Amino acid sequence: MKDIYVIGMDIGGSHVACQVVNLNGCQALTETYVEVKVAETEAAAVIFAAWEEALKVCLTKTSYVVEGIGVAIPSPFDFSQGIAMADHKFASLKGMNIRAELHRMTGIAADRILFTNDAAAFGMGAWRLNGATD
Repeated sequence: MKDIYVIGMDIGGSHVACQVVNLNGCQALTETYVEVKVAETEAAAVIFAAWEEALKVCLTKTSYVVEGIGVAIPSPFDFSQGIAMADHKFASLKGMNIRAELHRMTGIAADRILFTNDAAAFGMGAWRLNGATD
């Protein structure tokens, strides 16, 4: 099976975290992990600047071609269209096309940027790792 490298991106209320993952075997490249603090109450420009910093630093830590981004983000969110919908969390992003912003930041094709609920992503990761802690 061909190695395919993507970024796993966790968008939380106080930070953004990114890491490159080889989808062939679900192997995380630990040396690519980046976390940047940013409060969800900030203005859109501040939030986007933090996300862009995390993504760009993450990308500089690998020589592999990164083909996509998987984003874990809180609801409410239009996961298929990539549109922020929350009034409370990340309120400054409401109505914005997050997929388009991530494409702008990285150059990764918009159709290769996928979203899921952050709690669901945690559950999928725990299931995938079978409860492993290391």
